[in-house]
Amino acid sequence: LANPTSGIFYPLNYLFLIFNPRFVFGYLFILDIILIGIFTFIYSRAIKLSEFASLVSAIAFMLSGTVITRIYPGHLFIVDAIVWFPLSLYFFEKIIETRKIIYCITSSISISLMFFAGHTQITFYSLLILLTYFVFRIIFEYKENKNTNDILKYLSLLLFSFIMFIGVSSIQFIPTLEFSRLL
Repeated sequence: LANPTSGIFYPLNYLFLIFNPRFVFGYLFILDIILIGIFTFIYSRAIKLSEFASLVSAIAFMLSGTVITRIYPGHLFIVDAIVWFPLSLYFFEKIIETRKIIYCITSSISISLMFFAGHTQITFYSLLILLTYFVFRIIFEYKENKNTNDILKYLSLLLFSFIMFIGVSSIQFIPTLEFSRLL
């Protein structure tokens, strides 16, 4: 349970218990690549790219070396973690656009799924990129509106999102912390 690479709490891994693992392994790669494309397209549309540009972005990410080179060696847990990154970007963009709590909750769930997938390094890098993205978006929003109250609201929403992430993923996070002290 404490080993984060086991992916014990990743919902899609339960398909291995229901179906033949040989087939699930291959089909999960296909599902992951399709989800990467869908989530990238949705995020690209959220940042106001055209449909064609969004489609090109989705295809480029789906077929990128980062994703495709993980298939042959069988690094499913890495691709499982990468899947949730564009969805997290989408929810962070929606937090900035709408300032609604629901997007904080959904972003924390998508980040938790990334963590539950079993590759903590991808999750850590994604969190750094998401934080950087959020900070730059806040800076650009401030330059347009010059309202410091908005900055405080954005930061509180970001903090709430990360607290929710820690809360949702604590079922895996706490045993992993305990396990890391034994190494």
